[in-house]
Amino acid sequence: MVTAGYFVEYVRADNNAHRWVWVDMDAFGTTIDAVGLPVASHQQVVTNLHVKSNHNGIDDVAATDDSVTGFVEFSPFGYNGNVSGVSGAPAGNSSCCDWNDTLSTSGSYGCMQVHRVFSPAKSAADGVTRGGQVLFAYNNWQSSSSAAEFGIGNFSSHFYRGANDAQTLDYTYTANAPKMNASAYSVKRIEIWTKAAGGEKATSTTDYPVPYSWIEACFPSIVGQPDAMYETMAKSAGNNGYSYWESYVLGLDPTNETSKFMATIRMDGTMPVVGYSPTNEVLKATGAIEYILQGKPALTNGWQNVEFDAPGDTNRFFRVKVTW
Repeated sequence: MVTAGYFVEYVRADNNAHRWVWVDMDAFGTTIDAVGLPVASHQQVVTNLHVKSNHNGIDDVAATDDSVTGFVEFSPFGYNGNVSGVSGAPAGNSSCCDWNDTLSTSGSYGCMQVHRVFSPAKSAADGVTRGGQVLFAYNNWQSSSSAAEFGIGNFSSHFYRGANDAQTLDYTYTANAPKMNASAYSVKRIEIWTKAAGGEKATSTTDYPVPYSWIEACFPSIVGQPDAMYETMAKSAGNNGYSYWESYVLGLDPTNETSKFMATIRMDGTMPVVGYSPTNEVLKATGAIEYILQGKPALTNGWQNVEFDAPGDTNRFFRVKVTW
């Protein structure tokens, strides 16, 4: 059994709005290839769905909650809005494309969609009658004649409603909506993470365990070497002055000397506003690391944890800690 995880994010070109979602689940299909960009069709319920997102239309599902199910619609072919009838699928609407469509066995459209299945109890409590929710969708990537379609959350809940809104919830047919197709984003990213049953092999002597696969991406020649070599390389210094394991935790590029973790401060009237970059959204979304702001009024005082949105009127010195 393999666990599949997806980190999807975008930054809009028109207003720099940054949205992201992390979703992991028990993998589907019989090979590792099944969880990537589809080369074959997979339309099925997935179990142990966990979700973390900064999209206000998506509810988080804690990593400790294994009761939630999802539904994947992966295909390199075409599809239509007719309800599929797949067992366990969320209730769909045949008048639009959503989280339960009928996949074709031919065509050159393509869809890569992950949805949440709402239980009848949740649907009743929340007044949700449609049965599902789009977590992310990447469509029309097979077409050479029109733009790809890309989005997080239900299309109908997005702040911009295109001309085809009535026809789609999963971003299908939005290629001609200039503020909604993939060209609307200055950043658009899908990362696919997999973990074998029992966990991927990782370092054990570093302060934070680093997956062997990440070290291998930095040092391709290390593949097949003894475990001790992985431990040594993870603790070695990168071009940016951090050890490789520190760069992994902080989301830095150890081969780039300018890749640094930076805390920033500015004043909003009389209130200090502290930020930091970069953010390792994948480790943060899974709860593996946490960013903590600490402040103190004078250098002789001790550090105290404070909130990023309420750093305190008297604090004059700040630092950002990364903990796990």
